[in-house]
Amino acid sequence: MTRLLSLAIVLLITASLFGGTSLSHAQPESPPLVVFVQGLLVESAEMTDTGPTGVSELAAVFRGLGARVEYIDLGTPIPQQAKVVVLAGPFRSPGLAQVLYLWLHLARGNNALFAFDPEGAYDGTRNVRTRLSASGLSALLDWDYGVSVYDTFLAEPWFSVDTVSDLYKTAMLAHPDVVSDPITAPLKEYGVPVWVWGARHLAIERYGIGSMGAPLLFCESAFGETAPAIFRTQGGNPADRLEPNIGADALGRLTIAAQAERAATGSKVVLLGDSELLKNGFGLARVASAPLYAGNWILIQRMAAWLLDLPAEQWPALPQGFTWIAIDGQQADWQQFAGNAVADDRGDALDPALDITRAQAFSDDDYLYILVETAETSVASARVALTLSADTEGVADVLLVAGQSGVYRVESGSAETLIADGDAATGSALELRVPLREVAGGQRIDRLCVGVGDAVPGAADDCLDQALDPLVVDSRAPFDFALVGHLLVTVTRDRVNVRSAPETESEQVGTATNRMVFAAVGRNDDASWVRVRNARFEGWIAAHLLMPSGDLRWLPVLETGSPR
Repeated sequence: MTRLLSLAIVLLITASLFGGTSLSHAQPESPPLVVFVQGLLVESAEMTDTGPTGVSELAAVFRGLGARVEYIDLGTPIPQQAKVVVLAGPFRSPGLAQVLYLWLHLARGNNALFAFDPEGAYDGTRNVRTRLSASGLSALLDWDYGVSVYDTFLAEPWFSVDTVSDLYKTAMLAHPDVVSDPITAPLKEYGVPVWVWGARHLAIERYGIGSMGAPLLFCESAFGETAPAIFRTQGGNPADRLEPNIGADALGRLTIAAQAERAATGSKVVLLGDSELLKNGFGLARVASAPLYAGNWILIQRMAAWLLDLPAEQWPALPQGFTWIAIDGQQADWQQFAGNAVADDRGDALDPALDITRAQAFSDDDYLYILVETAETSVASARVALTLSADTEGVADVLLVAGQSGVYRVESGSAETLIADGDAATGSALELRVPLREVAGGQRIDRLCVGVGDAVPGAADDCLDQALDPLVVDSRAPFDFALVGHLLVTVTRDRVNVRSAPETESEQVGTATNRMVFAAVGRNDDASWVRVRNARFEGWIAAHLLMPSGDLRWLPVLETGSPR
């Protein structure tokens, strides 16, 4: 920042102080006031906009936590009674006076939520031109909170200049950071990621000069593109290529969201590298009355509670209607799904850690969950072998093996294939999660054995004395884990057939509904058909029925009979 700019800030601060604005800490207000910045000065997302790019749902989140909500244009100082100020997705960087008003707000010990979009990003009508990294707001966040904001666009390897011109096609997943934080604690516990649409990355000093902070979300598969003209402009096409450039673009684990606190004032800030996280038609979208993206709602509600300084007991509960089972080898969270437990005789195994005492199972819309309790705490090397038989005559039984290294499907000849979105854990019990596409939901578990070593049950194993019928519950998985690490495609029609081969005459293996998301794992020669997979189905869908989050030609070409 230049000396002239610094001097101007000092003069404005002095004028404000002598004008009667006090820097004393704000007094607790009941209910607290949250102000949203909107208007022509910064052209940010509006709390009064109920459309897909508005943030009226975010305002409702704050109201649900007991706050009053108003909006300001940042043309005058922020009301002293305001507890939180929200600035989401500005198209213009705040000017010198607006930065001063934000600084005064924070200097009083108040809090702020900032969400920024990538420089140059195209929303269908215009481009973001904030030049944020060189702004006074960026300097404020860096100096007082140890947060650096970079002018990057996080691009997955399969993104192209064609796909990033459509915001909906920039969907990608961000994961809770390894650093423990109360805001992201449930996301870490259940392994649920957060959806973002076109993001820039940040950096946070864990222990800064007079501040403390923590990363909240990261992405490891994307690179931070720094080319200034990868986006389409009104009446023009991209001038630069979208590709990783070693030495210029950011690589590795890139932070997308962070929180920080100023020690001297106690003020808190949350920084998001994507404003769509907060918008009605994106991160806070709903299906009927339920959240479309459970992870986003958890993050945003807990983030709002943290900014309002609410005690932990007043933070929102997890969204209802979802299956909250942590695959951690513990049975504490299974009480809500009890009802079909099957007991087994004690003492019929040489090793008490392999001696089954009880087993139970249930399925939701995407996954089969299994809990096996043994006479003593399970050993880390324990594994569960499941034999499931289909009701359809002529369909082969399914043999699954699960243990500390994951869940595997055992093919003919004892070859094992990893089920990437399956999960298993050992602890006081053995716990499994298996996608329904592997078991054809509702199948009976004819045989369940616990042992160590080989996939095929041996003489030392203990097997359940009877079959186990999974309970079917009216609940949604909080996330479809099959999507992680893949180019994503979204169904764009009401009913779409998933077929066994890339041709309309092939067998139908399922029906996909509008807005259902799949991982794209391959294509045919001309990319007119896409091999897709999610927790429910695997098969082929015609490309014209899908909206891809990248260039389909990036996918490998698969033969019709390619193995799964």
